Amino acid sequence: LIALKLYAICLIGALFMKLYAPEVEAQDLTWIDALYFSVVTSTSIGYGDITAQTKGAKVFMTVFMLISTVVVAGGLKDFVSLYVEDLVGEEIIQKIINSTTWVHTVDINKTGRITEADYVLFKLQQMLKVDTEMLDRLIDRYHELDVGNDGYLDIGEDIPSAEQVEVMQDLIKGTRTSIVQAWKDCQPEIGRAIPSPVQIEEIQEMAQNSDITFVDAWKQFKAQAAAESPTKIRDRARFESTDTVVVEPSLSPELGKGHKAALLP
Repeated sequence: LIALKLYAICLIGALFMKLYAPEVEAQDLTWIDALYFSVVTSTSIGYGDITAQTKGAKVFMTVFMLISTVVVAGGLKDFVSLYVEDLVGEEIIQKIINSTTWVHTVDINKTGRITEADYVLFKLQQMLKVDTEMLDRLIDRYHELDVGNDGYLDIGEDIPSAEQVEVMQDLIKGTRTSIVQAWKDCQPEIGRAIPSPVQIEEIQEMAQNSDITFVDAWKQFKAQAAAESPTKIRDRARFESTDTVVVEPSLSPELGKGHKAALLP
């Protein structure tokens, strides 16, 4: 493809000079002369031994020189890049992979250990495969999502689960609300607007037993929970050996993010 672009631009210049340009110094240009002129011009050398004489030829050559020099320069750049990436580049990458000289710099907290994720990210940075600024932005965003600051993103609380996404898609159906905005709106209402991780297990069982979709099972679950008396639900709460509060199905405000609450039928 690179050679084809270079050949095409030189051929265009040669065809014009041979077929349309007038005589130069009272002599017709041969095909060799026309090709020679096109190559010399497109490579920005310009010896000056053959020149355009008429206004039409000068206009064409002005445009041709601007375009051809850019095409030739780009073609040569692509050729060099191809050589470097395919031949020299693989050798450099292998050296970076094998080297462990600077891996210790990843241990910012001085723990004496390097995790798999830290090692991989460091090597990608060495290979210039990762934008450092973008990496910092992603890390900052991760810490924003990690509300509990425990080093993990809890599915169903910090980020939506597949089942929560399914429910939110049903909620925003027919509206212009995005799924991202829906999660922002529903996240404070986990357990009421959308199912909590503990509720999901029971709803999945309901959906399977009734042979209905998860969304329909969630709607049934909410209807059953709404029919429960809050006082009755509090009376039926009990503590298990894990010190986890086990509560009957409910959409009570207390069952939000951060509470150790499990819902049972």
